[in-house]
Amino acid sequence: ADNDYSAYSSVAENFKFAAGKKLWFEARFKLAEATVNDSAWWFGLSYTLTTGGFQANAAGPLASYDGALIWKDEDALLVNFETSNAGTQATTSNIATFVSDTWTKVGFYFDGAATTSVITPFVDIGAGWVQGTAQNITLSGLEEMHAIFGVKAGPGGAAETLQIDYIRCLQLR
Repeated sequence: ADNDYSAYSSVAENFKFAAGKKLWFEARFKLAEATVNDSAWWFGLSYTLTTGGFQANAAGPLASYDGALIWKDEDALLVNFETSNAGTQATTSNIATFVSDTWTKVGFYFDGAATTSVITPFVDIGAGWVQGTAQNITLSGLEEMHAIFGVKAGPGGAAETLQIDYIRCLQLR
């Protein structure tokens, strides 16, 4: 049904955006949409797991969370990215156009700068990495985060098929 979702997270909160601790997140997946342009998917890091880390309909990531997510909303084929420190978000829209039933890689790089860091998103839909606009994130107040991903049915209510090849997150210790 519309807004039914399947979302997964790491058991522990293994990651935290912190000064001097560069981080690379990457996932490779394929989503065969039952109805093209109807589903939503998301990958990234989040402290908050409510509703799998994603809102209903085409509302995108939660209104308040600590983390960074790369996603596609229902009723759109645009890949977006967001950093969030509680209720303060910075969003990059339209990094790439998603193609259903195609192996896709998404990722982001956290530079680990002190106080305010930069996180840069990347998307590869088979033609090489495309870099999105980097977003700032203030480090003060951030919590430890889970690795998360999910898929959600859109208004057509059809079942979606998400295949995960891998998810990796590497961070300096």
